[in-house]
Formats: sequence, C-alpha cells, structure tokens
Amino acid sequence: MGVVQYVLFRFLIVKFDLKTPGREEETLNSNVSAAPSGNEFEQMAAIIYDGLGGDQNVTSVDNCVTRLRMEVKDMDAVDQAKIKSTGVPGINIVGPNSIQVIVGTKVQFVADEIKRMRKNQ
Repeated sequence: MGVVQYVLFRFLIVKFDLKTPGREEETLNSNVSAAPSGNEFEQMAAIIYDGLGGDQNVTSVDNCVTRLRMEVKDMDAVDQAKIKSTGVPGINIVGPNSIQVIVGTKVQFVADEIKRMRKNQ
C-alpha cells in the first residue's frame, strides 16, 4: 500500500508541479541591500530585520538553539521572500503576531546583531 501511495503522490507532485515543503519557488530579490559591513551575520541580521518590518513592526526578539523568535505588530508587513533571500531554511508563523525564522546553529550571532541594531535605533 505504501508503495502505491508513494508512486501516486510522486507522479501528482511532478506532473502538476505541486508546491510541497522544500519545493517553493525561490525568488531572487535583486534590490535587497546588505549592511555596509563585511560581517556576514550583520548582513543577514539587517536583511531579516528589514524583512520583518524593522523597528516599526518588531516588538520583541529572542532565540533558541536554531530559531529566531520574534513578535511583530502586523504580520502583513513581513516580507517572507526577503527573509528567505538570506538562505534561511524556513519560516514558521506560530500565531497572529509570532514568527520564527529558522537560521541554524549560528542563530546566536544573528540574534546578537539584531539586538544590537535595535539598541542603536
């Protein structure tokens, strides 16, 4: 039974180009501006923070082992394509005002840069 399901689903996904997780269209945003510094985490943090709507939209920033956890005022102001342009593996929307950006094990460096940017604003 499992073999039949696999073959059927694989055929349907390929035939109709169904967008399953990991098969989304990647959009290259050519007008994404990076931070002036050469620090890769600073650049990544700047793009993610801008994609979240910046100071006008982000209310809190926290992180766990692999994810940035943010609270935002307006989820419609979040530009997921811009955030994904940094190469992050994924984005989870966990509530009407909560979003998680999956960065990986180097999330602490990105979180520190975002927190530093928030203090300087």
